[in-house]
Amino acid sequence: MGARLGIPIGVQPNHAWRHLFKSVARHVRMDREVEGFLTGHRPKNSNAGSDYGDRRIETMSAEIER
Repeated sequence: MGARLGIPIGVQPNHAWRHLFKSVARHVRMDREVEGFLTGHRPKNSNAGSDYGDRRIETMSAEIER
């Protein structure tokens, strides 16, 4: 199916979008916690406490608007 869309065989476009998003997030100095939550990644030095509390839409929206 990918070849019909012009995507070369073996390329994983969804994975590439995550890389692009992380590059742009770094460029605009997006808050690392928000960037990690949006991409499904946790900081290497995180612990169970990193999962406590809410992830507010307003906070994530403000970071995305940057």
